[in-house]
Amino acid sequence: MNGRLFRILSSVGPMVVATVVAGVLGSGQLQAGTIAYQVPSGTSGTQNFSGPLGMDFNVQGTILVTHLGVFDDGSNGLNRNLTAYIYDRTNTATPVVSLQFPTTDPGQLIGGSRFKPLATPIYLPFGFQGSIVAENYGAEERNGNSGGATPVWTTDSGGGALAFVGTGRYGTTQGQYPTSPDGGPANRYAAGTFIFERAPIAYDVKLGTVGNQTMTGALGMDFRTNRPLMITHLGAFDSGGDGISGSLAVKVYARTKNNTDGVLLASLSFSGTNGQLIGGTRFLPLPTPLVLPGGFEGAIVMEVNPSNPNGNSSSPTNWITYDGGGALSFVGSGRWTSNPAAYPTTIDGGPANRYAAGSFMFASFDPYAPAGSVFPVGVAVGNFSFEEPVLSPGAWTNTVPGWAVSGSAGAFRPGTAQFPSGVPHGQQIAFVNPGGVLTATLSETLQPDTLYILEVDWGRRQDDPAQGHEMTLRAGGVDLGYVNNSTIGNGPMPPVGGWSTARGYFTANHNASLGSALQIQLLPVGTPYQSNYDNVRLWKLTGAAIPLNNPSFEMDDVPEGGSQMGAFGWVASGNAGVYQGSSEITPADGVQSAYVTGGASLTQTLAGVPLRNDYVYILMVDVADRRSTTFAGYQVELLAGGQTLAMDNNSLLVPQATDTVGYFYTTAVVQFRGIDHPLAGQDLGIRLTALGTPSNQTYFDNVRLFAYWVPEPSSWSLLGLAGAMLLVGWGRRFRRQRNGD
Repeated sequence: MNGRLFRILSSVGPMVVATVVAGVLGSGQLQAGTIAYQVPSGTSGTQNFSGPLGMDFNVQGTILVTHLGVFDDGSNGLNRNLTAYIYDRTNTATPVVSLQFPTTDPGQLIGGSRFKPLATPIYLPFGFQGSIVAENYGAEERNGNSGGATPVWTTDSGGGALAFVGTGRYGTTQGQYPTSPDGGPANRYAAGTFIFERAPIAYDVKLGTVGNQTMTGALGMDFRTNRPLMITHLGAFDSGGDGISGSLAVKVYARTKNNTDGVLLASLSFSGTNGQLIGGTRFLPLPTPLVLPGGFEGAIVMEVNPSNPNGNSSSPTNWITYDGGGALSFVGSGRWTSNPAAYPTTIDGGPANRYAAGSFMFASFDPYAPAGSVFPVGVAVGNFSFEEPVLSPGAWTNTVPGWAVSGSAGAFRPGTAQFPSGVPHGQQIAFVNPGGVLTATLSETLQPDTLYILEVDWGRRQDDPAQGHEMTLRAGGVDLGYVNNSTIGNGPMPPVGGWSTARGYFTANHNASLGSALQIQLLPVGTPYQSNYDNVRLWKLTGAAIPLNNPSFEMDDVPEGGSQMGAFGWVASGNAGVYQGSSEITPADGVQSAYVTGGASLTQTLAGVPLRNDYVYILMVDVADRRSTTFAGYQVELLAGGQTLAMDNNSLLVPQATDTVGYFYTTAVVQFRGIDHPLAGQDLGIRLTALGTPSNQTYFDNVRLFAYWVPEPSSWSLLGLAGAMLLVGWGRRFRRQRNGD
């Protein structure tokens, strides 16, 4: 469809992404490091020998070595200067890496060995044949030699990433590879060791692999995420490791429409020897890591041509998969097409890793920010309580610093005749008469995946008791939403002569330009009354967005005026799916929305995102009525383990669209916080239901979920207003959505 917009998830704030990515790109860390040769604390050496001692291992799944280590006789410090090496047994002229352990800087003691980090961690690829070597032990610092018996020190393969092979080996010349074999076992010596991590490579190709097929087209393999993760690098198979002829692309797709269509999410081009060669694959980093929610159905696709043979096997041994401890599932079989630029739709035989072709590196991703690190922070609003200019009692003005005045609006200093108990803040307030508008343009700009919370106090004059009030947050000339106590009923009704606080929740959408200045507007509702406002406050919450699959229903390519049953990332119960029709309804985000007939629902389980106690959850869903259908009513639920935690059960008015195009005027906001909740630990979920009969419909769009930690109730006061404001009243809060003005 022309101008199609793609949005797969609500990614996280930039601070959280930067922190996680730095950890991934700096060390490739996906799980805690593993010590290959483990010596118990306090172990004493048995042999006075200064030559190099080696033990052989093979890499069965690419690893990242982060530290080298040496045995510490008696775990009491080093009395000789030691050196550790890793050698490639197929090329022993020089070590792959080495590290010195002088007595003055012996490293950190872990068990019975001392470890020091490598300045640059190194990858040892699948198929690497290595030996860990240490030297310069002696009478003052003895090595351990089991003499052929089973030693007290052990090995750890890191879940099968390593195989400990052969026997020990020794040499007589320091600084050289030890060539003399000793008797077994494979961990005969307490000497050298290393710490490693399994490299997070989804499709791992063995060092030196040569392709066995030449073709022109594109090859794909399917995968599923079982919890949220980030793709940090894309990889292209390089037959023989000698560079890629010409240029080809590796792509990540979302698989839609029963595997017959794909939505392109990321792509990188490879040529020559660019990228880091790890085993048989060249890797390049994505400029922006791709965050995928749990339950995502994807395909990794690589363009191929006759100059770059790919691997193709029904039972491959030279390329394997790695699931990151259950983060990924490799599903289906291979897929191909003869058109290099197209998504491959022809299914090939299995297995799920049939091809040596495209690959990716990934990192675990915790959708929850570290406890205590994310709270709402205040955004400056100039002249927020309209105390400038200073007015005498009963005076008013149309000139209000910090606010643009349109029509009949301005600042006013009321007395007891208007508000017998005073005003919320200071002495002055804002007034807006019919046709007037007050607009504050802020220095803050609209950012993605950020929740904005606007609070404004609304008043009803004793002598002019207006009932209607309305406030909006805008960006780039587009309303992000507004709160109105008249046609929607999502704002409070103040008592006559008194005040109430209205709260609205707002986020960016595809209809508003990111980076444009935020604006707050205060408006009148109805005639002939005046609307009064005071104490305008705005907060923002970043780093708290939970990634969702297809939150604005843009992933399925529905033609204008058409629909399809079902939606990517959602499970339909009954007649529910995706619709696009600009003459019937204007979506809140993008060009498509979800339709649900009465009695049906759409449900998404947030795989790998469990309910956690002491977290605030804020779920926002836009709800609308289509022009030519009868509105069915709505129910929006936040779930855990498939059970309802909280809901908005049709509490808001949704204007009926009968003669004009329907709009998403209403946003249901469901708020929840669990304390010792019995469903804690169960995966969260979202359910969108249309009420009424199957002949009626309800439309949903722009689903957003935020979560942030708060301490136990006794400690709420420690947060201050910015952190505690959302804790007041765990009931639902609502606003409505409109597009443009």
